[in-house]
Amino acid sequence: MKNIIVFILLFTFTFSLIFLLDILQGNLGYMLEYIHVMTIQFSKEEITLLIIFFLLWFHASRTITKKNKKTA
Repeated sequence: MKNIIVFILLFTFTFSLIFLLDILQGNLGYMLEYIHVMTIQFSKEEITLLIIFFLLWFHASRTITKKNKKTA
């Protein structure tokens, strides 16, 4: 459960950082359109990459958790 919360926080932080940088550059309209397209119109390749990324992240976080439990 803790790993999912960390993932959500990192995901939110990353989008917030990108959003903030675009606001500072004056591209707010472009950024809003980019978020709209990203969240609604994924192609099959993008969905596949997102699933692979999530599975790799999940596997890595479980492996790290197991190693930390063994050393503790």
